[in-house]
Amino acid sequence: MVSSLLASALSDPTTTLKALYASHRESEDFPHVVSEYFRSIFSADSDLHQVRSSARLESYYC
Repeated sequence: MVSSLLASALSDPTTTLKALYASHRESEDFPHVVSEYFRSIFSADSDLHQVRSSARLESYYC
């Protein structure tokens, strides 16, 4: 099962970025904030395997 952070980031990246911006509005290096956020939710190889497995299942059932 794909984590909720990962699923949210993949299914609605615009909302994810807006939420990040809202909570880091004062940051002088917002691109770094974004990169660290995505690095953290894709931190393990198993996270990427979950995404691939989930995508295969979705294509099978759609």
